[in-house]
Amino acid sequence: MGSMCGMGVGDALGHPFEFAPAQDEAGPGRPRFDLRTMQFYRESNAFGLERGQWTDDAAMGLCMADSFLLRRGFDGSDMRVRFWCWWNRGYNNAFRKDTSRSSSVGLGGNIAKSLFAIAGARDKRDIPPAYEADTEDAGNGSLMRFTPVALCMHAAEWKMVHDVARMSSYTTHPGIIAAEACSFLAHLIVSALRLPPGQPTDVRAFLDQAAQHYLDESGLHAKSGWGYDQMKWLVTSSPRNMTERCWNWRSERLDIAGTLKARGRKYNGYPVSAGYFGSYSLDGLAMALWSVYHTSSFDEAVTRSVNLLGDADSHGSITGQLAGAIYGYQAINPQFMSWLNTWDDHEFAVRAVMLHHLGHSICKSL
Repeated sequence: MGSMCGMGVGDALGHPFEFAPAQDEAGPGRPRFDLRTMQFYRESNAFGLERGQWTDDAAMGLCMADSFLLRRGFDGSDMRVRFWCWWNRGYNNAFRKDTSRSSSVGLGGNIAKSLFAIAGARDKRDIPPAYEADTEDAGNGSLMRFTPVALCMHAAEWKMVHDVARMSSYTTHPGIIAAEACSFLAHLIVSALRLPPGQPTDVRAFLDQAAQHYLDESGLHAKSGWGYDQMKWLVTSSPRNMTERCWNWRSERLDIAGTLKARGRKYNGYPVSAGYFGSYSLDGLAMALWSVYHTSSFDEAVTRSVNLLGDADSHGSITGQLAGAIYGYQAINPQFMSWLNTWDDHEFAVRAVMLHHLGHSICKSL
């Protein structure tokens, strides 16, 4: 429940700051969320949402949860239909109880292309489980919605956890980097879900051990080439170049400013923008890891993440998924849950419980 609700909370806390130029530190006069006072300062709120409403991140996560539950496992074609219904029919958006609006918000460029690719289909059987394109789309769109995969696969063997994570990414993102990032996030969340209940967690030790375990269990340490090299830099928090210095999530300072300066005007063929910083999958995951690694509670982790600004709703959602899995549902601030429950009627939590039970059922049948 903590990870699923954390996804919604992180999205809802982050979207008021989406597109604000990314920053290393929040302070007076700057856009920020103040955890002590529960106040949002200098928010842009580009979509004009109410407290607790979510955007594409959590909405697509709900779509994935429904697909797992109704198809009793992974069905990429079904997921793609549900993503299309989210954008075109308002399915699982935050506005079911908001009579002032209905249209979904937050569609990103990579996912838009994947939805357009199936727009002419007349039968789900005509829709392939993966979006195929000759591009290396590595945005954060498959990470921001991810946790239903981990919740459903929590009792599976590691190879299945990693494989299904990758397949979930390929429904909208044809690139290997986004898929490998999902595989790593799956490992972290499932590792957190397998921690002994009720015992305090040394979060730094946990992340250090889980990252090393992923290197060994996934075979990443023995792989090389485009995508795998970048993943090793992230997993080990040891980037080789100044252009990826923000991937050193163990560092006390993420140094977004230094990263932006090193990248110049273009990076990996895309324009560099402080307002969109974190939209690249490995940047967004690094921001989430850094936020969790350098805090000791769910509330602190998500606050630290969204105060980095940039693509705040998405890296906020990723942070919420991971921190929620580590600290649990009860650790989420009641005010955050009150804001979310105004619009979801506890459906994030209910889906989490059902996914957890489905996961046991799936693994018993294998």
